[in-house]
Amino acid sequence: MYLPITGNLASYPEQGMGPDLNTTWLIGCLSEAGFGILLLVVSAQFPTEYRRPATAWGFSTITFGIYYFLALNHLKIGDFFFEVLAFALIVLSLSLQVLAIADIKQANSRFRLILFAPIVFACIAVFFVFVQRNISIKQFIFNTFDCFILILLTRLCFLSSKGKLGFRSDRILGSCYLFLSIAIAIILVHFGFRGFPAQYDYGQPRARLNTVMSVVANILISPLFLLMVSVRLNDSMKSAAMRDYLTGLYNRRAFEEICRRTRASAIRNGQPYSVFLLDIDGFKSINDRHGHAAGDLVLVEVSRALRSTVREEDYICRWGGDEFFGILPRAEEPEALLAIQRIQAAVASLRLSFADEPVKLNVSIGLVTDRGNEADFAAIIDRADTAMYSAKGSGGNSYRVSQAA
Repeated sequence: MYLPITGNLASYPEQGMGPDLNTTWLIGCLSEAGFGILLLVVSAQFPTEYRRPATAWGFSTITFGIYYFLALNHLKIGDFFFEVLAFALIVLSLSLQVLAIADIKQANSRFRLILFAPIVFACIAVFFVFVQRNISIKQFIFNTFDCFILILLTRLCFLSSKGKLGFRSDRILGSCYLFLSIAIAIILVHFGFRGFPAQYDYGQPRARLNTVMSVVANILISPLFLLMVSVRLNDSMKSAAMRDYLTGLYNRRAFEEICRRTRASAIRNGQPYSVFLLDIDGFKSINDRHGHAAGDLVLVEVSRALRSTVREEDYICRWGGDEFFGILPRAEEPEALLAIQRIQAAVASLRLSFADEPVKLNVSIGLVTDRGNEADFAAIIDRADTAMYSAKGSGGNSYRVSQAA
């Protein structure tokens, strides 16, 4: 894929050591073009956030397939199309891969500048092939470009996200890029020691082996990219099954499992934890007066206030309707009281209006702190529910703490 094919094809002996290049290029052309077209067709079914990187990768492999096609027809198309256009296509293909992986990683948009690399290389190639008439120097610069982009791809694959190393598929693909960049660096060192003769011997067995390795690398790396996408799609599906579609908070099914794990950990480590059940005061009247769209907006804004107020280690879910459940690991009652007071203040500070009518929001909260004394989590939920309705019964905009029996 990335190891260079160097020299004048006309100088290839009809017989000699090394693999048959025409067969190798034909395999590369068909495999790359076929995979690229298939990926473009399949990517139409991907979610929006993965459709663009998959499309970029599809065009990348098709571009490489065109390069192999030009290599097959080098003697017919001449030096310009092979030495300049064909090798610029390789740089373009790698640049598209940079864009695809940067898009998946949500990396900085400055990576788009990589699209200028093929233009720069084409200008350099024209100068050294037709002005200086030294193909070897052109080839050395191409290898340097190649190595630089591969190192960039390696860095992108190992790029962490929010302190996490990322998926294993990313690291496998990054390792492949790293291996290829090292291989090309070795070629660059070898090239430098040999000097830069005007004509490069393309017929040597090593150059033919590079071609075979190029095709094999393509065949291996493209499926690894597809694995990278599929792993993320699977993770997104799992996440969607655990999240409420409107607020993005955990849904009830996922939260019950989190609660069981938290309670088991608290019992095992002898640590307390607190839970609260929150209900939006007067939510039904907002729905009745302003419509369900207004009610949905209230739910979204309250969920944002909750996420911005609690600790990173805390869990919030939409329990149902306008009720939200929270669990605060390792939180004693005084600490939990401060948390729910901050929540009440954050919700009260929301400024919403519908049909030019301002709407003031308040919440009622029931709080429970436990050390594993209850028989199961259902009993804790019942206590939080009773405390929350006690707060609503007192007029709302308040909280109640449920005391252990």
